[in-house]
Amino acid sequence: MTAEFKSSYVKGFVAGLPLIIAYVPFALVFGVVAVDAGLAVYEAIAMSAAVVAGAAQFAVLGLLMEDAPVAIAILAGVAVNLRIAMYSASIAEHWRGASFWQRAVAAYVLHDQAYGMSISRYVEGKEKTLSNKFGWYFGVLTPTTSTWFICTTIGAMLGAQIPAEWSLDFAVPIAFIAITAPMLKKLPHVMAALVGVAASLALVWLPLGFGVLAGGVLGMAAGVATEIWMDRRPGQRAAQ
Repeated sequence: MTAEFKSSYVKGFVAGLPLIIAYVPFALVFGVVAVDAGLAVYEAIAMSAAVVAGAAQFAVLGLLMEDAPVAIAILAGVAVNLRIAMYSASIAEHWRGASFWQRAVAAYVLHDQAYGMSISRYVEGKEKTLSNKFGWYFGVLTPTTSTWFICTTIGAMLGAQIPAEWSLDFAVPIAFIAITAPMLKKLPHVMAALVGVAASLALVWLPLGFGVLAGGVLGMAAGVATEIWMDRRPGQRAAQ
């Protein structure tokens, strides 16, 4: 571990600490509701460890609570997480020269906040070397990801103690909205959300939860189309 890595790691760790405030309640709620939905404590913990994405986990859990087939729930989770592929394509150029295992671990824990805080730092040129870039990235990830895992475990253990008659179904959509709403910062994001919600409601009659999956695909298509339209505007081309 180089001095460059250590220096940037500490800076990233400090920058990531405030995010814990948001991670704690959502991770606790996920753990509690996952057990209430029928998952064993170890299954709720394993889901967080495998997915590492709150929005996708709540989407999958919501469908499972509606008795949708597991395959459909997984597809919905994948659809929600497709944005991670775009994050990966964007940030990969800054990780050139890293070993396969370094990139594999970094990709495994990639999430919205880590990407946003890291890519802005990279673009501004504040982390110049590969050691600096990885140090900052994993510094941000340490408090956020560990908090998600720990609080999911605590929530699942607490959920196991809650009586079955205390239905917590309402917590899933509320938590999902609270996680995704802050992501709606630009017009393409808003259009993707509006079209996705409208399509899901219009196609609610489809069996096996296909309406939600179709809504997700249509929402993403609307977001991409909006972004392309914005890039092709005369004023935008002139600015470029």
